[in-house]
Amino acid sequence: MAQSCSLSAMTDNLPQYLPSLGRLLGFAADNCSSLSQQKLEPYGINLTHWVLLSALWRNDGMTIGDLAGYYRSSSTVLTRTLGRMEENGLISRSIDSEDKRIVRVFLTTKAKELSHLINFYQDINQILLQGFSPGDQETLFALLERVIINARHSSGQESEKNETFDMYFSGGALPGSGELVWCFRCFSPTRWRGAGWSY
Repeated sequence: MAQSCSLSAMTDNLPQYLPSLGRLLGFAADNCSSLSQQKLEPYGINLTHWVLLSALWRNDGMTIGDLAGYYRSSSTVLTRTLGRMEENGLISRSIDSEDKRIVRVFLTTKAKELSHLINFYQDINQILLQGFSPGDQETLFALLERVIINARHSSGQESEKNETFDMYFSGGALPGSGELVWCFRCFSPTRWRGAGWSY
C-alpha cells in the first residue's frame, strides 16, 4: 500500500510535457514503426526490408547506388542490410554485365511472392488517418511538408535534393523507372527509421 502511494506521488510530481513538435513527431514515428513491424512480422520481413523491396518490386535490378539514394543511406550501410536480406533469401546481387564496377540487386522467388505487400503503406495510412476527412489528410501532409522544408532550411540542407522526400510525399519516380511511388513516412527527430529508417 505504501509503495502504491509512493508511486502515485512520484507520478503526480512529474512535470507536464512541453508543447514540443519534435516530441509529437517522435512519438508518432515510434508508434507508426511499431504498428508497421507488427503487420509485417507474419511475412518474415521488417520495415527496412519492405522499404527496399517496395523499390525492387517496381524496378527489379536497381543498382546499390540507386537503392542507397532511395533509402537515404550510404552504400556501405545499405550493403550490410542487403547482406542480411540475401542471407534470408530475399535478394541476390550480381555484377553488371556491361560495367564491372556496378552491382545490381535482384528479387528472389521468395521476395516476388511477397509482392502483394507493395501497397502495404495504404493499410497503414488508413489506420493512422482514421477520422480524418480527405481535406484534413491533405492539410496534414501539406503541413508536414512545410515542417520538413523549414527544418532542412535551418540545418543548411535546403540546397540538397531530397529524393526520398520527393518520392514519399510528392510521388516521385524510382531511378530507372517512370513509375510514380506514393508512400507514408514515419518521422523521428533524428532520422527516418524504417529499420532504421523507422522511416
